[in-house]
Amino acid sequence: MLVSAVQGDWSQPALYDADQARAVWKTWRSRSNGAAGEDIELDGIGASAVGTREAIILPGTDLDAQEIWAHVLDELRMQMTRATFDTWLGGSQVVGVEGEGMVVLVRDAYAEEWLRARWLHPIQRTLRGIVGRAVPVRFERR
Repeated sequence: MLVSAVQGDWSQPALYDADQARAVWKTWRSRSNGAAGEDIELDGIGASAVGTREAIILPGTDLDAQEIWAHVLDELRMQMTRATFDTWLGGSQVVGVEGEGMVVLVRDAYAEEWLRARWLHPIQRTLRGIVGRAVPVRFERR
């Protein structure tokens, strides 16, 4: 049902509460970060300053593109089998921003093409739900 909702671009449920969703996200991030980093509040989305990693700020926001991508991966993980997720998105990471969008590094040319052809729309829809606006994505191979 979740996959159908994403692929069919269903509207949010009537009882959906964006503030509550942000609170759940913040709680989840603070628990998953543990002692690894200090929690930072970025427009309702929790983020972590882990080690000396420099944030890649998504243009037009104050959000870290790497943290956004981690959340996108969490959402997509629920929409695919583990083998499919590991094969196509495992190890993917944001390596930069381009215009208003983000550049995502994937394992090889085949993964780049497969994601562009089969998962670009669901990925962009997930990003729109997280960021609140359309976010272009460009895949780049290692």
